[in-house]
Amino acid sequence: GFGSVAKFVAVSTLEAGLDVASMAETSTKVFVLEVMGRHAGWIAAAAGLAKDERNSPPHIILFPEVAFDTRKFLRKVKDTVDRVGYCV
Repeated sequence: GFGSVAKFVAVSTLEAGLDVASMAETSTKVFVLEVMGRHAGWIAAAAGLAKDERNSPPHIILFPEVAFDTRKFLRKVKDTVDRVGYCV
């Protein structure tokens, strides 16, 4: 059910953050994790369970209920990479 997928997404986000952080100086600085939820962002929101500090992943969570703005998204990614060194 939802609890299982929420835990899976939170742990996957945490693990992705560790991987990207370890490679950020010489390789990948941005990682995008896409999850199910065409019309509802409950599963995407569950990624936030992994966050324990301001600079820890997930840095950005997008929801289908909120209109996507490409410029705003890219600005957030750049600001996060500049501030943290990587973005998940």
